[in-house]
Amino acid sequence: MLIVETDATVRLLAAEALTIASYGVEEAANAAEALGKVRAAQGRYDAVVIGGRLADRAGDALASELRALHADLPLVLAGDGDMEAIAAKFDSDRCTFLLHKPFSGAMLVAAIKSVREGCGA
Repeated sequence: MLIVETDATVRLLAAEALTIASYGVEEAANAAEALGKVRAAQGRYDAVVIGGRLADRAGDALASELRALHADLPLVLAGDGDMEAIAAKFDSDRCTFLLHKPFSGAMLVAAIKSVREGCGA
């Protein structure tokens, strides 16, 4: 599992929730770091959790780049505010789940399970 989030506190809390749920977790603070890790991992991530506003690009832009690399990689896009445009962009993508901030650890774990099941993982 890879968590991509600029806010270190949110990243830590998400990592703790997923670790408690028995997921192995790696972290990235921005999109460039995440892309490097995903390329190096060669498909070994169970899913990627992406914050909506990263330091170096929007979360949905990173999701599109990851989708181009791995068509069946489960993605959870976590964002606040109006996510209608993002929802429309990924509407037909069964391997992408939108999660509204703020969210609890239980909500994150449920989102991961849902997107992995929907994606056939």
